[in-house]
Amino acid sequence: MGEREDVMCPRPEGLARGSGPDDADRSSQQVLEEAAEPAFAELRNLLTAGQGTLAVARAELVPLAQVAARVRSAEEVPEELVRGALRALAQLEDVLGDTELAMERVTRMVRSLESATLSQGRTPLVSQIVEAAADLAHHATKLVGGVRWSGLEPGIRTSAPSTRAVPRLAAALATLATALGREGSAAGIDAAVEGEPEGGLRVHLTSPRSYDPSALAPFLQQAKGAVDVAPDGIRLDL
Repeated sequence: MGEREDVMCPRPEGLARGSGPDDADRSSQQVLEEAAEPAFAELRNLLTAGQGTLAVARAELVPLAQVAARVRSAEEVPEELVRGALRALAQLEDVLGDTELAMERVTRMVRSLESATLSQGRTPLVSQIVEAAADLAHHATKLVGGVRWSGLEPGIRTSAPSTRAVPRLAAALATLATALGREGSAAGIDAAVEGEPEGGLRVHLTSPRSYDPSALAPFLQQAKGAVDVAPDGIRLDL
């Protein structure tokens, strides 16, 4: 028998090289990672801060315990101990307030991660998608002045799946915030929400401060044509 000749099977029409299902899965995974990265960074910050405030609270219990011990034994409580106990009570009140705020932020972040990874129904609320994406990107956007939203109307739903829309919008916000951060900008991001025919959703992201469009290149590659970078900002179809 002669040498076997390798034969290249023709590629089916409509399936270009490098654009098969595996590539689509990788693209979705990259967008999700881009969206989740600032969220996990924010969670780490919140949990670290929470541990610190709990340590402060434990330390502030010492003067209170000293006063309680004196009272229990019917001993006279020195004025210095009383003042220390009052300061400790005030500090504990502040610590508990900070802890409550941190726990609220952690709860919001967990819910946002759920929206990005678990389906929220066939027609999720636009406000839920926006809130979840904004929370996920908060760690990045807060450093450049935050996000100003417009066009949001209560009760409006969209056909865009939350598992696609939330990470895509969060990744766009985080990427734009990173680009603005490189310019030292704190001018913030303006986000205009527009309803599309048949329940689609489009978001237009702009900023008063200019930035280097090349900084958005990684996100553009991951979004696979669902995003358009114009001179005045980013138009994102969700």
